Amino acid sequence: MAEPADATQPEDDTRAQALADEIGDASLSAETVARISATVEHSGRLRDRFTPDRFGGDLLLCTAGPKALADESTPYVGGRITTHEIATTHFRIMRPSALTQIGPVLAAALAGANR
Repeated sequence: MAEPADATQPEDDTRAQALADEIGDASLSAETVARISATVEHSGRLRDRFTPDRFGGDLLLCTAGPKALADESTPYVGGRITTHEIATTHFRIMRPSALTQIGPVLAAALAGANR
């Protein structure tokens, strides 16, 4: 009898592939890659167990995906949610090409908050 398929396997495969894409050309030792992978997996487990409280303020959300992701935040945000879709992937959102998109969004939001 075959083992039942693990429901988390596709997500795990996607995460593992994204990690490999990001660090595959970094000339890191196998031990370092294994440690990074273990840290990413551990962070995912922590995220899955965390239930945030409701935040009463507004949220400026820069997403690396569809704006529909803001809908996931709605139960946890009491104020207005403003979303900006950044042309990148989740694993590349802290790279210079993405940060050049995020910087002006943050600068404009901060300038508006200081009026």
